[in-house]
Amino acid sequence: MNDKIFANGMMFMAPNDNAPDWVYGKIHIKVKDFVEFIQAQENERGWVNLDVLRSKKGGYYVQLNTYKKVEENKFPNLKAPAGEIPVIEDDEVVDVDKIPFN
Repeated sequence: MNDKIFANGMMFMAPNDNAPDWVYGKIHIKVKDFVEFIQAQENERGWVNLDVLRSKKGGYYVQLNTYKKVEENKFPNLKAPAGEIPVIEDDEVVDVDKIPFN
């Protein structure tokens, strides 16, 4: 699991008690610190993804979303046999101990 990376130079605050119901919160940005943070965290597509989360004590915080879609083999321990893959006929009996997978 990755360590949490908090958004430096950015704060999210819950709305005050008198705010209308369509106001979900306030964002405060310290420009110099936040620009340095987003430049350092920019992903390969040019984005910085942030999540607004609620702490166990009820406060809010902004955290860098580091999720990356994995495009690799879902079964890395299975390897296809080298060479041609045999064709098995419908009525053929297969000895599972001889299947050429690691």
